[in-house]
Amino acid sequence: MFNQASVWLYQASIWALPALLAAIDRSLPEPWIRVRTEIPYSEPKLLARIYREGRVLSRADGPQGVTIQAEVPGPLAVQLRARRKPGAIAS
Repeated sequence: MFNQASVWLYQASIWALPALLAAIDRSLPEPWIRVRTEIPYSEPKLLARIYREGRVLSRADGPQGVTIQAEVPGPLAVQLRARRKPGAIAS
């Protein structure tokens, strides 16, 4: 049923599988996380980064800053969540 070549190919596939999975993982984009937060007008670079790296779903300009809902890469979502203050809007 199995010849020597098919057994060798099977073993080579098993040995190469971790490397293949790692290569696939590296090629996939970061997961996107939905956030809703207020960016003060004093932080235009952060707002620009959200537009550059993420997908903006909605924006509302208020007296203190921009309330924005966006899908952003994981590291940016962590940064946005870390900077929020008690009572601030973030999800």
